[in-house]
Amino acid sequence: MRPFALLLALTLLPAAAFAAEPAQGKGYAAFAAKAVAALKTSCLDKARTSVSVVELDTNRTVFARNPDLLLLPASVQKIFTTGAALYHLGPDYHFVTRALADTLPVKGVVAGNLYLKGGGDPKLTPEILWRIAAALKRRGIDRVKGDLVIDTSFFDQATSAPSWAERRSGRSYDAKLSALAVNFNSVTVEVYPTSPGVPPVVGLDPASPYLRLDNRALTGRRGQLNVGRSANGDHMTITVTGSIRPGAVPIIRYVNVTNPDRFAGESFRAKLAEVGVVVEGGLGFAKTPPGAVTLFAHESEPLRAILTQLNRYSNNFMAEQVIKTMAAEKTGAPGSHAAGLLLVRQFMADIGADLSGTVFADGSGLAYGNRVTATQITRLITAIRERFDLGPDFIASLALLGAEGSVRKRLAETPVARSARVKTGTLNFVSTLAGVVSA
Repeated sequence: MRPFALLLALTLLPAAAFAAEPAQGKGYAAFAAKAVAALKTSCLDKARTSVSVVELDTNRTVFARNPDLLLLPASVQKIFTTGAALYHLGPDYHFVTRALADTLPVKGVVAGNLYLKGGGDPKLTPEILWRIAAALKRRGIDRVKGDLVIDTSFFDQATSAPSWAERRSGRSYDAKLSALAVNFNSVTVEVYPTSPGVPPVVGLDPASPYLRLDNRALTGRRGQLNVGRSANGDHMTITVTGSIRPGAVPIIRYVNVTNPDRFAGESFRAKLAEVGVVVEGGLGFAKTPPGAVTLFAHESEPLRAILTQLNRYSNNFMAEQVIKTMAAEKTGAPGSHAAGLLLVRQFMADIGADLSGTVFADGSGLAYGNRVTATQITRLITAIRERFDLGPDFIASLALLGAEGSVRKRLAETPVARSARVKTGTLNFVSTLAGVVSA
């Protein structure tokens, strides 16, 4: 078995507050001895194992092993994105999605185009689209004489981090990025068995006129169920093949959409129709003209809440949306990865981190080009924790070990459960962990 590379960076809450012995006592000596023993595990690549453990408040190093070795952080990269977002945008930042028109409505009619302008919201759901449509209806709008125009100019046109492989998968974690991204630019496919020899029932969530379903599957005793998707003109076709056993629990699959802009446009047009707003024109894709008037603006949850979901569930899509939003807000639209990652680097430099050799290749940690050190991670955590305006939200965004998010089952039945807030990372032959733990 090929050995794993390990990058571990933890900060300890002051021992005097949580243990019977002071910081310099045998409590930390026992910890160091256990750490040394753990690092002898045969699955670890000794030459590519990095550890930094620092006591909060004093910034005293409790234990270190190759702490300045540049390694791949995997999803621990997300805490750099989190820290930079809090620093540059602030915990109370809101992503804004706007509905605009060429002119104000007259007697329920918008004479020109209706625009839906994205602001990078990583949690723009179909329900929110309905709320925007309902708000326009409450304003008295019944008809739009022109087109529904989708404006994604807040971001550049790159749909992934430049460092990612050109070949993309249909998996939800590999969803395309967009300034107007509905439902994480992904669709849930639910397959329910029926009777032997009969096609299963297939449901799509969210349902959208953009989506077509080709159900070729059967309910049968044996077989494998496959779900694929393909671009089909102005629509996307989801194809279900294979079989599902009678009486089996529903099979759930997640696929990303091939054309996020059209998915958003078709979905919003359908929501408008649901509330009684008719768009007489077609669906367009362009930048909103300078003279357009805002009819309604939807504000997302505050950034602090979004970062909590980003970290606790290690959501790659949300991390990359945040990177591009930082760029658009701080350096001007359209936001790009290049500008956003420079802002991450600026944040780390501003807190006094040594960035020699460091590479920030994306915001989520999927890129194999990222390189950071355990020392930089502990520096990040200790520095941001000292900021009363940022520290509590940063720490709270991390998952409670053994209780929440992606680590809800990790060490859940041991005495250390609920004693640490952490972010994990995993790629092929890479395992990482960072966070804060009580001593």
